Amino acid sequence: VARSLGEVAWIFGGSLALGIALAFGAAMVLKFAQSRSSFLMHGKQMELALFVLSCYTPFLVAESLELSGIVAILFAGVVTRRYTVVNLSEETRDRSEAIVSVLAYLAESLIFIELGTSAWRPFRASVRL
Repeated sequence: VARSLGEVAWIFGGSLALGIALAFGAAMVLKFAQSRSSFLMHGKQMELALFVLSCYTPFLVAESLELSGIVAILFAGVVTRRYTVVNLSEETRDRSEAIVSVLAYLAESLIFIELGTSAWRPFRASVRL
């Protein structure tokens, strides 16, 4: 029991620390990248690409380290909302909110479709009467 609790604590704590660290790293990159000439030349597209990439990176890294990607992305999202979004331009902030809301709607729809179709499997239901 103690070993299992230790493993859960290790996975949760590692995922939490990883998500927070990567989100702070992304905030620092976006903050200091705005002053670079190459960043200014590529503009809003580069800013949006870095933001979207920094939102997905904690999940990938946590899963590759056999930690919880969900926990990592949860805490990365909290830190990103607080520290990274303030470094984005107004236009990029609006675009990123639109992209995230579309992706959230799509994911929610797919989950409900999966739940709806899997509900019939245990009952071995048939369309025939």
